[in-house]
Amino acid sequence: MARNLFLDALISREDFDVQDESQISQGPHKTSLSYSDFKIPGFFFASLRKPDFQRETSEWDTEKVCDLIASFLDGDLIPAVILWKYADSYTFVIDGAHRISALAAWVNDDYGDGKLSRKFFDNSIPEIQIDNAKKARELINTEIGAFKHYEESLFEPDLAEDKVKKRLKTLERELSIFSGLMEIREKQKTLSSR
Repeated sequence: MARNLFLDALISREDFDVQDESQISQGPHKTSLSYSDFKIPGFFFASLRKPDFQRETSEWDTEKVCDLIASFLDGDLIPAVILWKYADSYTFVIDGAHRISALAAWVNDDYGDGKLSRKFFDNSIPEIQIDNAKKARELINTEIGAFKHYEESLFEPDLAEDKVKKRLKTLERELSIFSGLMEIREKQKTLSSR
């Protein structure tokens, strides 16, 4: 039986209503994310928001989350995520909330029962969710290894398990971001004013 993980607590929701287009961020945009961007607390992750219209981040089962983490560490192709930064406040996840949440779950050991999830549910997490999170942690720690072991291995690689050593070099791999929404909008404005 598939066990879907409830990762909706990892990225907060926010109203996507843009009131003043002059406030759209014109500054530099991130073009990739590394594992350190997924750490909680962290400046970048704290600014991430899911627009209200996005579905819950609860469609992926344990195996799919495990596969994505393995793909990330193995250097496999992972489709880019789409982020949109509004003014100097939030960065909205337009596409890729499940991918970002899966990696954040691994980095922060929160598969629906960790610190952010407990806060989201006022410490009243449904029992099925706790059970699913435990099973996910068990599978991921067995198949891939806990993130903290990778982090510890950066300082003592000789003590690392073989599966961790093999993937340690790809830990610095970055997830691509398509942040061209603003550039496309600007080009459209330029073309329409001709």
